[in-house]
Amino acid sequence: DVTRVSDSGSQAGSIGEVALSLIGRTAITAVRNGSGNLFMILWDVPPGLGSITRTWDSGTTAGEANRIAMALLPSNLIVTAVRNGSGNLELISWRLEPNGTLSRLRDSESQAGSVSRVTIATIDASNVVTAVRNGGGNLELIGWSVASDGTLNRWGDSGSQAGSVSEIFLTAMDGPGPANDVLTTVRDGSGNLLMISWRPDPGSVTIERLPDGGAGTASELSSCFTLTDSGPKYIASMRNGSDNPELIAFAVVGAGA
Repeated sequence: DVTRVSDSGSQAGSIGEVALSLIGRTAITAVRNGSGNLFMILWDVPPGLGSITRTWDSGTTAGEANRIAMALLPSNLIVTAVRNGSGNLELISWRLEPNGTLSRLRDSESQAGSVSRVTIATIDASNVVTAVRNGGGNLELIGWSVASDGTLNRWGDSGSQAGSVSEIFLTAMDGPGPANDVLTTVRDGSGNLLMISWRPDPGSVTIERLPDGGAGTASELSSCFTLTDSGPKYIASMRNGSDNPELIAFAVVGAGA
């Protein structure tokens, strides 16, 4: 049985988007609030979930944002990736403090250009990757280092290795390649599902495109999830060309094929 235990009630107002992460018993929501700005809210989610209590919010420390995504790193660091008020990709680093608040640390300033889709994934203890639909309508992956003080530096991108896309999801992979491999699930320029594996390497500041696998007409993609069964399987959910829901499982073999 699935039983609804509790909810947050009327503790938050209108929003346009939401991303959710958990650190221990603290839930972190990054939302686009009623004013169109990025708004971080912390929630206490105690064992048993008998109650969900709003404990803190970021107020006016962040500006206009949409296409909100969020990633976690060690030492209670959080990185939000958004399309800012100028239409550009902007990353902001935050730290969950012992007193139950978030400190805004640094942002990426003007290190990235215009985007219309934004996703992000953690690849190791001090690096994240964003996968975006850039100003040309193409898929672009960008690598970022995250220092202990939250400083964000762009160290590489995928260049012109991928073409046009209209939907994007990004997943950190569980093997069989290096631990920092990632997988993009996209609706490509022909309207089809395309799965592409990538190898970001902060040491050589490169993001290498590995083999891909595809399927037919797809839309309304959902975030790809992982099933571990004799090696990881990656499950894509979509609406197919017949307007029916379809789930497709992919296995990654060899050098990312």
